[in-house]
Amino acid sequence: MNDAWAISQTWQLISLLVVAGSLHAGFQVAISVLTGLSVRHFGFGRPHAALLMHSGAYVAGVAAATVALLFSLLYLVTLTNHSSLLWAAITGYGVAVGIIVMFVYYRSGPGTMLWLPRGVAAFLETRIKKTDTSIESFSLGIMTVVAELPFVLAPLLIAAMVLSGQVNILHVTGVVIYGLIGVVPLLIIIALIGGGRKLSTIQRWREANKGFLQFASGLGLIVISLYAFVNYCLGSP
Repeated sequence: MNDAWAISQTWQLISLLVVAGSLHAGFQVAISVLTGLSVRHFGFGRPHAALLMHSGAYVAGVAAATVALLFSLLYLVTLTNHSSLLWAAITGYGVAVGIIVMFVYYRSGPGTMLWLPRGVAAFLETRIKKTDTSIESFSLGIMTVVAELPFVLAPLLIAAMVLSGQVNILHVTGVVIYGLIGVVPLLIIIALIGGGRKLSTIQRWREANKGFLQFASGLGLIVISLYAFVNYCLGSP
């Protein structure tokens, strides 16, 4: 009986991590910066290998920042004794972010310009233009995670809460799984670029499907937040 319960809990944890990581991956700030970085290096007519090197370094920066941030949040929420009040606050925040994403994530009009504070958007654009080395691409990936933190913090906090407790190999593996899932769209774009797909084609696809992506990300965040609230907040002793 105990073994069956443990297996069920493990699968529930993994499923929540996969969903939370997928929602993290669905936000478009990191993708927009990657396409901007790719356009810059294509514009300079640099070798294809150099473009892939810069893109790979950028993705590594995004993954490293995501994993480091999740480990930090995991440590912090573990100190709170996993309280129902904290669960209520986090899931409420998740629902609020989901509603915001569903209605105001993209700026109005054509294109895929995201809602970001003007200063943050200008800073990222400036860093893209000044990125000439792999180290700078790596640091740009870290900056991007910080810039999209208002959106990705909700799934990160949910992942940290379900992983909180005594740290063991399962929890460490869970953090790594989340980090890998979070960069899957970036890896797909790099693969498409490496395969000769034009950036203009990728951008047209993003623009044509931005409404669906926006709705799916927002609704998904609301659903996982409500699920976590029912199972971990109301269901806790």
